Amino acid sequence: MQESQLIRIYQKLGLKKGDTVFIHARLMSFGKKFSNRKEFSEYFLDPLLKVVGKSGTIVMVTYTFRYSSFGETYVHEKTASEAGMLTEYLRTRKDTVRSFHPFCSFVAIGKKKYYICDDITRSAWGWGSVFQKLHSLKAKCLYLGMTLGESCSFLHYVEQMYGVSHCYSKAFFYPAYKKGKLKKGPFLAFVRNRKSQDYDYSAFQKHLKKKKMIKEARYLSAPIQLVSFEDCFNEGIKKLDEDPCFFIKQPFYITE
Repeated sequence: MQESQLIRIYQKLGLKKGDTVFIHARLMSFGKKFSNRKEFSEYFLDPLLKVVGKSGTIVMVTYTFRYSSFGETYVHEKTASEAGMLTEYLRTRKDTVRSFHPFCSFVAIGKKKYYICDDITRSAWGWGSVFQKLHSLKAKCLYLGMTLGESCSFLHYVEQMYGVSHCYSKAFFYPAYKKGKLKKGPFLAFVRNRKSQDYDYSAFQKHLKKKKMIKEARYLSAPIQLVSFEDCFNEGIKKLDEDPCFFIKQPFYITE
């Protein structure tokens, strides 16, 4: 019963067979009680896999902040995701593929998983990154138990493509291993200058809603949203051209 209800919600939002779907999730918002994380994750993932079918692909980011913040060694096959329950569940499935980046890796399942995760560049959000591939595939972003106003990793890619002043490309050289072999840095990430204010995507969400580019539903009193990366990119570039600090709380520029 619950599976069919979620299938209807996903379809009503606009998901269909063959779609490439990137997920942001906070599953605890739904308040469901399960005996283990696997059961909780599959409750939301299995209906989605049925909707996109064998020709579809599902992607999530598997951030590893201990590497970037504390220099903890990254082991590609073993280092756990720090981006939430569903991301770690996907990472540990045998039918998924993980892209190699010791700070900003991704996990994918479905038809285009190898195209998305293999042969990426050193840049977390730049050209040749997973987000650049997702943009080229006109992927859709599904929010489960949270909203775009709270988080949107794709907008870091938009900022890098535009070239905002409050971010810079930081190089990481901490140890990173894949298949037992040391992979030499640098590994690049477009990060916000710590002197600038935090991100605030609420105004961008309001803008997209006004243009009817966000589709919404509620399930167990928690939000579900769907937005296309193409809309996020095009509208994001426009808003940054109006105000290069549009995504942060207060203006911040590096002038020297």
